[in-house]
Amino acid sequence: MKFASIVAVFINLLFLFACTRSTVETIPFAPTPFGEGLFTMALATPLPTAGPVPFSSYSPIPSHTPTPLSPPMATLITPPTVAPTQSQIAMAVVSTKTNPPHQVTMEELRDGSYVCRPAGAGPFPAILYNHGGLGTIVGGDLAGTCRALAKAGYLARSEKRQETKQLTGHLSEVLAGLKRLRTHPDADPSRIGMVGFSRGGLLTLQAAITQPENIHAFVLMAPAHGKSAMARTLRQVSPIDDPVRVFVSENDTTQANHVQISHHVEDALVSAGKDVDLTIYPAYGDDGHKLFFVVQEPYWSDLIAFFDEALGKE
Repeated sequence: MKFASIVAVFINLLFLFACTRSTVETIPFAPTPFGEGLFTMALATPLPTAGPVPFSSYSPIPSHTPTPLSPPMATLITPPTVAPTQSQIAMAVVSTKTNPPHQVTMEELRDGSYVCRPAGAGPFPAILYNHGGLGTIVGGDLAGTCRALAKAGYLARSEKRQETKQLTGHLSEVLAGLKRLRTHPDADPSRIGMVGFSRGGLLTLQAAITQPENIHAFVLMAPAHGKSAMARTLRQVSPIDDPVRVFVSENDTTQANHVQISHHVEDALVSAGKDVDLTIYPAYGDDGHKLFFVVQEPYWSDLIAFFDEALGKE
């Protein structure tokens, strides 16, 4: 009897201990970035364990249907591109500048040519400038020469030609530039001059032979031989009927002997009874050809004085 009572008390104690142990358990909680603490979990009733769910039982997440813009955007249609003609390219104006205090207006064309108008009311005597160079190298100052001629009172055009080593087609470009200059609304077609440097000098001479009625005075600055082109040209100078001036520096003999070429030009024109004068300037640096790369003295004032007299500039 006594033993049974002791067993009953022991069983009750075990029961009470088990109930107390299974009701609440406090476990430490790992630190978080925001602080430390304790996490209390009720363990009296264990959480059910979820079994694997078959793939076919998953419900797909409905995709989002984009909301159309209101009003809907119109479809852009690009018109077909039509290539511009050479004439349109040459006449297209890229920029226009007015340079005080002389109020010279300079237009840069899309093909690299320039047209410069002096201040005041036209019509003006007009001058076409033909640059030198070889291939992609352009000899001379198209913009500077155009601007300087306009400051001197001339409607000017600097004609940018194709960048090729061969001269095929270059004379046609010069004559096209001459036509555009003569037909300019501010040009006086009865007073047209032309100036050419290096290969531009050869082309200027050829233009004067081809259209002597449209060119009334011209200057050749260090004219180039163009291989045998100059020799052939000098045999055809008879149509020229207006004054010619030839400028060269005495040490222009690096690329070719431009001094000798200038003498040949003078001799041919004198033999044909033309009004020609050759001016040989002092040596310029290490290469006299560079004298005409920019507008400068001593040649520029001589050029303007010649055109002022030959074209009757008021």
